[in-house]
Amino acid sequence: MHTVDEALLADARRVLAGHAGLRFILGGAGTGKSSVCAALAARHGLEILDMDARLYGSWHGRFDAIRHPANHAWSSAVDPLAWQVALEPGAFLAFHEAATAEALDLLADELRGADPARPLVVDGGFGSVAVVARAVPASSIVCLALPPDLAATVWTGDEERRAFLDVVAGIEGQKDSVGRFLALDAEMSARMVADAHAVGVAAIERQGDEPVDLTAARVAEMLGLA
Repeated sequence: MHTVDEALLADARRVLAGHAGLRFILGGAGTGKSSVCAALAARHGLEILDMDARLYGSWHGRFDAIRHPANHAWSSAVDPLAWQVALEPGAFLAFHEAATAEALDLLADELRGADPARPLVVDGGFGSVAVVARAVPASSIVCLALPPDLAATVWTGDEERRAFLDVVAGIEGQKDSVGRFLALDAEMSARMVADAHAVGVAAIERQGDEPVDLTAARVAEMLGLA
């Protein structure tokens, strides 16, 4: 089972602590992280750092087997999605905690030497709110959540996510791969909100009919932008 590299996290904390303009929008799938980040960027002049574009794109080839063993494990698997879906819940959550520390290391490397006052908002990409809160002040993080009725339809409510479930259904050698994936996703979303409450990170439950601008205004207030 993967564990958080404490030395790696400490290195990231030393770099990120100096970036007063850095904010994080975290949360589970479908909570509106990207939409809220776009609204914050437009209203408050923040630059968006898209973590998915980095983790699955520009950083993908930088996962070192020694320095980033968790991220290297899934990214180098024959079928990275199948590798994650095969994990048991405890191992899945532990993986995301370790992977979060490793991704913070790469974020710190990207920001090393950058203007510490540069206004930045990080769009998702980190599966553990608790680990992020060990590297940056809790006041610079907001965790978005959905009410239970909406959370239950996250993966069936739009065409793109339904198409992804079709990919999950095609995983070979895994019984009820869709059921396992949905259970793991729900487990991680619930853990993120629980950890937010535990470590003093603001958790905002977004209602389905709530306009993005209203959610962004609530987030901005929590982050001290308004």
